[in-house]
Amino acid sequence: MSYIEKYESKITTFDYFAIDFDQKNIFLNSEKLPLGYISNCIANLSKDVDTNLLIHSGKINQHWQKLKLDGYSRNLFMDILTDINKMIDYMQSLEPFKYFDIIKSRTAVSKLFNDAALDDYEYLLKHLKIDYGTTDKNKIAKLEEIENKSKTAENILRAYSYIGVDTANFGTMIINYVENFINEDSRQKDNIAKFTCDFFENEEVQINLAASNPLAMIMDGFNLKPIQSTVPTIKIENGKYKIIRRMYFSRMMDFFVTEFFEALLQGHYIWKCGICNKYFLMTTAHKQIYCSTVNKEYGVPCSYVAKHPEITKRKMKKQRKSDSPYYVLWNKRYNSIRKNKSLGKYSEAVSAKAKKIIDEKFEKAQFDFEYAENCYEDEMNLEKIYEEATKN
Repeated sequence: MSYIEKYESKITTFDYFAIDFDQKNIFLNSEKLPLGYISNCIANLSKDVDTNLLIHSGKINQHWQKLKLDGYSRNLFMDILTDINKMIDYMQSLEPFKYFDIIKSRTAVSKLFNDAALDDYEYLLKHLKIDYGTTDKNKIAKLEEIENKSKTAENILRAYSYIGVDTANFGTMIINYVENFINEDSRQKDNIAKFTCDFFENEEVQINLAASNPLAMIMDGFNLKPIQSTVPTIKIENGKYKIIRRMYFSRMMDFFVTEFFEALLQGHYIWKCGICNKYFLMTTAHKQIYCSTVNKEYGVPCSYVAKHPEITKRKMKKQRKSDSPYYVLWNKRYNSIRKNKSLGKYSEAVSAKAKKIIDEKFEKAQFDFEYAENCYEDEMNLEKIYEEATKN
């Protein structure tokens, strides 16, 4: 028996999943993602994706309603298995759903809706009335096990029927939030908190969120009171023990809202790029106004496009050098190198060499866009910098 969970023991299926939180990140399955990343993904989903998710989960919801009205039938459960697998097929390549455990999700659904499971449910229906005084104990145990399995199957059915409407409703909220927030002058934590409070207390916003999807009422739409279970968890990292916050969710909306507010707590927020109009995640109070990913139309990052009016044939609003995410990372490494030198951890020669290395990498990121997007952050790892600086 274990009184505390370990990091490796979590499950991350679409119907019931554990998400680990530390101060700045979440751990979804085996991926470490910055707080706010999931919210940003939902904001950038296209209308076609939202529509397809609604269609898939709408079919599953129809099955659920039919089950509640007419009760169990073998054909109904076979249709449920088919339609949930079709939904998983669609979701497995989408951000952020691709980070969930696709194989375990399929396995869980199969165990509860395959032929053997259907045989069990039909056996249960024939023995609903149990005489605990005369019925064999083994038979009672079997019936109770099947009953628990049938309840789990219904929970899975419910979870998949919610995913589409949860994604659509949360996406509507995020877009409304960001479109209003980009008019704010300050991006400090206190201003983000005040804006968030005013936004969600606005009656017009509340009405719009309630009406964001026709199914919002019967599906219990956007809700600022997420339900989750928190359990004590230990993560061992580089030989050191660390206590993290593990939360279990059985509905996507609860996870979306929790991640969104955990991000705001750390000052992580979403902004809209002034060139490509896509949303991007900011983890500092810097006033970056253009994203740093490569713009497919121009073949260079939007932040580069903004500095070269000849590309778009129009003059763009200037963004300070200090608001570039490449500069932000360079500045962090520079301050760490300076601090380590003052503490005597590294010699003046090693520190000077480390400073030269980060300067070169920062300069390369200014013109080598593929390097900036795919390699820069990894190569600016402080341990790697010192490893390179201490080589003969």
